[in-house]
Amino acid sequence: MVRAKETLEPSFDKTCELIYKLASARISQKYDDWKKSQSYSNAMFDFYPTDRKLFGYVLKGEPKKDNPYLLTPRLVEVVLEKLDFNDKNEIYWGQENEISSYFESLFTTILLEMQTYKDYTNNWMETPLKTEREIRDFYCKFIHDKEEVFESLKDDFVNFTYNSYEYFELVGEVGDIVKESVVQKDSNETLTFHELPKKITLYADKVLLPFVSGICLNILINSFEEVSTE
Repeated sequence: MVRAKETLEPSFDKTCELIYKLASARISQKYDDWKKSQSYSNAMFDFYPTDRKLFGYVLKGEPKKDNPYLLTPRLVEVVLEKLDFNDKNEIYWGQENEISSYFESLFTTILLEMQTYKDYTNNWMETPLKTEREIRDFYCKFIHDKEEVFESLKDDFVNFTYNSYEYFELVGEVGDIVKESVVQKDSNETLTFHELPKKITLYADKVLLPFVSGICLNILINSFEEVSTE
């Protein structure tokens, strides 16, 4: 009997780890500022008496059994109430200028995890995107150094953090841009970390894959044109 070939699906563990570490650093900085205004040493107990250990794991960026996606809803409410954050989206994802600063690392990490799956790499059209150096070079040349391209991709990500994304859908000979929510049960204002790996998979499938594939197609077309003119 021939065994069915196992289909591996991306887990995006490294991407989630990066996102958790960024959120942890963001909260830790605000928490350190808050502690300076307190007149006693046991500030953590007063800040989150429900579970100091859980909050300690958040400050370390370490998801555990009680907080598998790092931030619990109750903890986010306390952080928003006591620390100097404007809204929940800033807690989870940072302000727009912060997103700009970490976006290259996020892009590189996601593509490194995508490149292990042929369902993704078949769309690269032989553009070298296997190593971190190749991906960063691609990012700098075709995204970072082209302001409109960078802003477009970054805006797509920012929209995604607000639980919204758009994609092109072709029905017959007619195409249209479709706007969807990432998940219906999340707040319409902020994409939480609940089941974050599934959300990153959706971002990779619906936003990043067509974006990168479009650039790869242009590279391929340009290479044919250069050969034909030689």
